[in-house]
Amino acid sequence: MKNKWDIMRKEFKYYDRLTRLEMGISIDPVRNIISASKEWWDEKIKEDKEYVKFKDKNLDVYQTYYEALFRDTVAFGDKAKVPCEFGDSSTLDDVQFVDITDGKEATDEVHLFDDVDPFLTYDSSSKKRRGKKLTPRRDNKIKFEGKNEGKSEGKSMANSSQVPVFNMLCRDLVAYYGLKKSRRVSIQESIGIFLLYLAYGCENRLVQEFFNHSGETIHRHFHKVLDVVVNLTKDIIKPNANYNETIPEHILNNPRYYPYFKDCIGVIDGTHVKASVPQRDQIKYIGRKNCVTQNIMAACDFNMCFTFAWVGWEGSAHDMRIFNEARRRREVKFPLPADGKFYLVDVGYPNTKGYLAPYKGSNIRYHIPDFRRGQNRAAREPKGFKEKFNYYHSSLCNVIERTFGVWKARWVLLRDMHVNFDFETQVKIVLASMVIHNYIRMSGSGDATFHIAQEESYIPRNDEGPDDGIEPHDEVSSGQRRNDDMYMSAVCDMIAGHIFSRSNTRARNDV
Repeated sequence: MKNKWDIMRKEFKYYDRLTRLEMGISIDPVRNIISASKEWWDEKIKEDKEYVKFKDKNLDVYQTYYEALFRDTVAFGDKAKVPCEFGDSSTLDDVQFVDITDGKEATDEVHLFDDVDPFLTYDSSSKKRRGKKLTPRRDNKIKFEGKNEGKSEGKSMANSSQVPVFNMLCRDLVAYYGLKKSRRVSIQESIGIFLLYLAYGCENRLVQEFFNHSGETIHRHFHKVLDVVVNLTKDIIKPNANYNETIPEHILNNPRYYPYFKDCIGVIDGTHVKASVPQRDQIKYIGRKNCVTQNIMAACDFNMCFTFAWVGWEGSAHDMRIFNEARRRREVKFPLPADGKFYLVDVGYPNTKGYLAPYKGSNIRYHIPDFRRGQNRAAREPKGFKEKFNYYHSSLCNVIERTFGVWKARWVLLRDMHVNFDFETQVKIVLASMVIHNYIRMSGSGDATFHIAQEESYIPRNDEGPDDGIEPHDEVSSGQRRNDDMYMSAVCDMIAGHIFSRSNTRARNDV
């Protein structure tokens, strides 16, 4: 019975994909079949043989019974968003900064507020940050002081390395993305409201107290800045223009990884963020931890910047499902690897062309903590060429876990999304927080959170648990998958052989 259910659910996914996402087709109103050209069908069947069963097939059973069975329980990703869906691409390098500081120099210091640094990392030891009392300033306006003027005491943005970043963010949002000040709320204060929400997960009432504004004003300015910030995603969440042509510096300058991983262009993984949805929709949003979440696929480079993100998938959607959809659907504009290049993926993904996974097996270690267990050094050392490869792979792949760790640690709102945000807004919040994450990193400022996470030995806390299982129906043509697996397995074996050979040579030289 379960197998029959799984087969029906899989068929419904294909049906939904064809009728909702595909272009160049229509439904014949008389015969109720998919109407498309012979060339279109040939192309789709070549892509996946499962599509052949829908050619000239009456759709009544899917529209009547399958819709009733699966529409509210199966993940479709219809509310998921990617960076290319927001805003027009700007040319950041070609536009001069707009002066929003009333004539002060770009190096002037901004005293935002004395209690909260908007880029402050959340202290995970606090049991209930949301309930923290925030003391409002007597004067709710942002104050500017020249660099030679008096300095305030206590904790102030003037003493923070993030002041130049905050200034640049204000200028960029005004100059390139149309953020405008209002009569009573300045640009800096609007962005401060937005960042306070993100960084502390504050309720509207607490932000009202802090800024001495009404709830309606706080709500309006939060959403105004949110809508502007998400328009940066197309410009900020993307790889370098020549990502398929250059060797990442982190690999090039590290003899542990070079030349073995010289063709690696980044790392891919999935993560979950808590979500709030109406009760009628909760079934398909319940993830592995039995709580309502949105599933996120992300890619990052070795500078801990997100280069791709597909956010807003239902929590029940498997990572492999999202991964396959991203590679298949051109409209999401996933940055595909060129021939000979590859992303690193962990044990939950297949070892397929363009995506290098580690060796799998119950007796083969992979995760970094596995190599730290043992009473002595000999017990902790990788055993054989497969574990040696896995150790290097895991150490390099760990950059995305560290990226997720920095990102989630900074923005408390991601861990406890407010029920008063509809799901579309929650998706925007996730993307906007990724934008600010990248913006801080790309600014080159001395950010303490990034500094800690730069060390490969740093392992962020993982509340999700491992996801090492492959989805039973990963929706990739079996013949194509077999050929790709053989190709990438050969690449894996070649790299592992070189690493193991070098290790043995060094061991002999040390004797």
